[in-house]
This record gives sequence, C-alpha cells and structure tokens, in this order.
Amino acid sequence: MAAALWVPRLHGPLDLRYDAGTYYVLGTSLADGHGYRLLNEPGRIEAIQYPPLLPMIVAAHQRLVGSRDPAVAGRALRRTWAALFVVYALAVHTLARRWLRPGWALVASLLVVLHLEPLWLSDALLTELPFACALVLFLLAAESGERRGLTALCGGAAYLLRASGIALLAAWVVDALVARRRREAALRALLAALPVLAWHGYVAGVRAQPEFAAPAYAYQRAPYNFYNVGYGANLAYRDAFAPERGFTGGRDLVRRIAGNASALPERLGESIGVRAEGPLAPVFRLRDEAPPPSYSLALGRSACVLLGIVAAGGVGMLFVDGIRLAPLAWLASLALVTLTPWPSQFGRYLMPLAPITAIGLALVLENASRGASRVAQTAAGATVGVLLAAELVVLATVFTLRHQPAAVGPGATPQRLFFYSQRWRRHDEALAWLARQAAPDAVVATSTPQRLYLASGLRSILPPFEVDPERAEKELREVPVDWVVIDDLEFLDVSRRYAEPAVAAHPEHWQLVYDAAGASRIYRRLPR
Repeated sequence: MAAALWVPRLHGPLDLRYDAGTYYVLGTSLADGHGYRLLNEPGRIEAIQYPPLLPMIVAAHQRLVGSRDPAVAGRALRRTWAALFVVYALAVHTLARRWLRPGWALVASLLVVLHLEPLWLSDALLTELPFACALVLFLLAAESGERRGLTALCGGAAYLLRASGIALLAAWVVDALVARRRREAALRALLAALPVLAWHGYVAGVRAQPEFAAPAYAYQRAPYNFYNVGYGANLAYRDAFAPERGFTGGRDLVRRIAGNASALPERLGESIGVRAEGPLAPVFRLRDEAPPPSYSLALGRSACVLLGIVAAGGVGMLFVDGIRLAPLAWLASLALVTLTPWPSQFGRYLMPLAPITAIGLALVLENASRGASRVAQTAAGATVGVLLAAELVVLATVFTLRHQPAAVGPGATPQRLFFYSQRWRRHDEALAWLARQAAPDAVVATSTPQRLYLASGLRSILPPFEVDPERAEKELREVPVDWVVIDDLEFLDVSRRYAEPAVAAHPEHWQLVYDAAGASRIYRRLPR
C-alpha cells in the first residue's frame, strides 16, 4: 500500500514550498562549502533555527548527482523519500506487531499509512517523514534489548532533524530512571547530550560572532524574523506572526498550554482519522481561522475527541503493561506541543506520533473485540471500517482533485504537487516574471524568500512585521529593498498585513509594475 501511494507521484522533484525551500538553500550552502548559511539573505548569514541533518541530506544528494539545480537534485530526493516512506510503513508495522495481534497490527499500520497528513508531508522536502521514521526506528532499537548505541543514533538523528526530538532522548533517560537503573540512566543521558550539546554549541558560537550583533539590515535578527532566529524567540511571542501583540507573560503561557492541551484530544483523533473541519481544508496554515459553526462540524469534532481519548487510554494501557518508552516519548512530545503558539500546525507535529496513537487505539479495539459483548465487538469493527473507509475516500479525492500540475514558465520541470492552488500558480508566475526583470544585485521582500531565491538567485527577505506603515517603509528603505511582492497565499499573510500598507502609504516611492488580476502584485522602488 505504501509503495502504491507513490506510483502516481514519482515524477519530478520534491515540493520545495514552505520550509522546504529553506532546507534546500541550507543544503546548497553546505554542498558548496559555504557553511550552514541562508544564501538568500544579504550577508549570507549563518542559520540557527533548524538543526542541520536534513540540509546535510540535501547536500549529499547534490554532491551525488553533481548538480545544485532543484529540478535535478530534487528528483533524486523524491526517490529517496519514496523509499523512506516504504521503510517507514514497514517499521510501523514491525512496531505494531510487538504489541498487537497480527490483524490489529495491520489495522494500526493502515491507519498511519493511509492518512492524508503523511501523504502530503512526504511529498515535500520537510522533516516530518524522516523524523517519523527515526522515531519508530528509535523505539524498535530500544525494544530489541540493549542496543544502546543504535538507540542513541536513532534518537540523535531525530533531534538533529527536529529540535522536538529532545523529547525522545529525555524519555529514554526517564525510562531507565523509572526502572531504577541509575547507571544505565547516566549512560543514556551522556549519549543523549552529545547531539544536543553539539547543536547548541554551534548556535552559541554563531551568537558570539560580531556579525550576529551587527546584521546586514536592522530587522535581520529580529525575534519575529523566524527563518533567521531560534525557536525560543518565536515562542516568546503571544502570536509569532503578529509581534505587535507583545511577548508572552506567565498568565499568557498558562492560557496557551491550557488551550493547546484542551485541543489535543480532537487533534489526536484527527491524526489517525480525518480532519473534523473538512478533510480538504488547507493543510498548511501558520495562522488559524476558526471555521464557521455547524452541526456536521460539532459532530465531527465530538467523534475526533472520543477517538483521541480512546487512543490515549490505549497508550496508557501500554505503560501499565510495562511498555514504558513509547508512552513516555509520546507524552513528552505532546507536552512540547502544548508550549507552541501555532495550533494550526498541530497536524504536522502529531503526524510522527501517529504510530503510537494508532497502536493505542488498536489495543483498545482489540480488547473490545475479544470481549463477550456483541455490542463491543460490533463497535470495534465499525470503528475500524469507518476510519479506513474515510481515509481511502480522502486519498481518492485528493489524488483526483488536489494533485495538480505545477510547472510554471518555459523550461520548468513538469510535476504534480498536492494542494497547488491557483493562488500558488499565480504567485510562482509572479516570481518567474520578477526573475526576468530584476537586476542580479536587487533585494526583494516577499513572504516566500527562499522560493524566490531558488527560482532566480535574487537576494530575498521577509518584509518587516511592523504595523506602522511609516516604520515599515523606513526599514524597507534601509535594507534597501528594491522590489516588494504582495501575494494572496493562504498559509501566511504578512505581505498583505505589513508590506502592502507601507508601499500604499508612499506612492511617491513605489510603483505597481505587476498585477495578476488582483492576486500577486509586485511593486518596484522608484529612483530618487
């Protein structure tokens, strides 16, 4: 089944939208020997947000194929991701067989493999698929006896893919402490500390350099400039994409944790089923908008909450049965999720945990199916049938309606991408036009700076997140920014909220030179 899901999508490079473009740019920097740098930024500053393993994988592919072209290296990466997806599916099934009877292990595995979230996340150069694979391999290695070195390697890889991998390493140490194996806990802590200290040592070295204190432009290292700063800076805001709301205080943090925790049961249910608000709702959003209330939405949410609670109960049963590491890692990861100010991203965060969640659900249903009650057996079978049928319907719909051609411009590589809407097409057309018009030394402000850099080689940055148009225009001028792209993309609206008022307030400084029927628009700075 995992292999079959890749047959229609083996052509073309991996999707490089969203954070994927950043990973590719960082990998190119490593492959060219420039260090771990954001090549799109003025001054090519050193990156400190993302741990480096995924860019290192990108660099290795670029070296192997002998090209930095995303159309070439991206195709090789797509094949690797296809193989990794199959490995992930087999690893999930192997893990499920450790704790479930064969039939129910298959059910848990299919709930994971047929879910929409891993389907589209595996189609992009994002960390979710390799991180999820590292997580499952970590649990398998730990469950296979004293394979301490292999377990540490998989846990370290998870951390160097995503900082949230620290939850796995912490759970590994706590597992030994719960078993009162203090010496083993100390050894695990030492091994777990190696990748964490290595990454934070690098970050501390970057922060200590003079260029960090004297960036190429005023807001280059501003806390809201999320590609250029660490996660801690973003987490400090009430809303990382609306910094004018201020920083988080103690009460704000408590409310954030409480709100996120209350949303977890529903989101856990969605992670092994379908989304309550609509399975084809935008899958990648950085700012959450509440859907309009309806009876179908309330019913869907109630079902997802029930599903999440039952799955959590199953994970608790594993712990009671003496299987501690997986529940501890699952719980520690959920605790980290509650700290984040990005509830719209919970789908991504919970996708790597879906194997444990699905096993928990299957464990409860397995026990229900073995009971004497005909009602319990019927309920267990109906739950499985409805969930698998719903996931299959969603996949069929997505492949039919949301797997869209994405080649833009002459010579572009034909490919199909999930959820490549007309808005994305118009935006890419605008970037292609700008690549032909702008001088090589121009600087562009856009909400997709890495995507523009990959398409054109132009220096590109985020606009300043300033609500005052005068201050925003001043910061654009001081960079100096030569072009501003205003898009109508759904996932992030910073160009519309911050950059557009700045250029509209100063028509004497900016000229509208590209307008795609009210969609993506491009302004050019007028010469003085």
